[in-house]
Amino acid sequence: MPPSSFVAFLATLIVHPATTTRARSDEGLAAANQALHYLQDLCQVVGPINARLTKAFTFHSTSGFRGRTSLGKRRREEESREVVEHNDQVLNTKLAQEQSIWARGESFWHVVGWAFNCATLSHARWQRWRLWLELMIDVLESDLVERVSKSKLLKIAEEKEEMIRKSLVVQFVTGAQGSISQQERRRAMRAIFAHGSAKNVAEFKEIWKDETKEKIIKDEKTRPKTAEQRHGLASLESDDEDDVDGMNLDITEVRVANHGSARQTRRTTRNLKPAEDSDSMEETHEESVVGAVEAYGGVKAVYLRRRIHRLVCPMSNLVAV
Repeated sequence: MPPSSFVAFLATLIVHPATTTRARSDEGLAAANQALHYLQDLCQVVGPINARLTKAFTFHSTSGFRGRTSLGKRRREEESREVVEHNDQVLNTKLAQEQSIWARGESFWHVVGWAFNCATLSHARWQRWRLWLELMIDVLESDLVERVSKSKLLKIAEEKEEMIRKSLVVQFVTGAQGSISQQERRRAMRAIFAHGSAKNVAEFKEIWKDETKEKIIKDEKTRPKTAEQRHGLASLESDDEDDVDGMNLDITEVRVANHGSARQTRRTTRNLKPAEDSDSMEETHEESVVGAVEAYGGVKAVYLRRRIHRLVCPMSNLVAV
């Protein structure tokens, strides 16, 4: 098994601007995509528990500390002790230290909120954040399923509960406190439904400085023709919003979440005269729904929001204070 520090480093490569939207070479883009494929295989073949992903995917920031320039002396000392205990290794590179997503992100919800902000603010950054979110959700689900299966083999109720509490999703939900308050629940919901408003951006700030700023390619002859080629996504799955297989998404859920669009729908419906054709009413309703989906970043963004919501809500009830 690779050391946890290596796994954490690979998770950063997937989405860091230096290896994606502002990569200086094709090798940088290739490294980001290979890191994604490796972690996907690691989760499927080895499993999150054996891969020690709960240790690798740990945010270093604590309440009141943003970790923008350093992990802090105390945190480094703690990590050094952990390395000795687990015979782990430390990568002495910025992308594995102060530029790591685990150091730059204040918490899981900070990263989730910013990622969904990018769904409406920056198409280029959203392409990478979407891949990172998909990986993380797959890991969270696999880890939880594996732990639930193991817990069924245990006879003591406390041990069963402890097995679930050690899951990665509970770790993300509770953070360093080990529990979740009503205020933190609301923050989690705000992160899931962040859509690039000024209020959302103020709360869920960019992870890396000038993250949405893309690299300028001066030579038009060497400029990639498509956005997918420009950001190293040609070999990955397409982001065609009209090709979403297996999602089974009830799009009306999004309309309810988008209060502005819902109110507009009600006003429009009330203004329609009874004599008007029912097809016009249905068309108005569909346009409102489509507008609501687009306001939240498109179908795939809404699908990922729903997956996270369904995953974390039961866990937040389990560990609520």
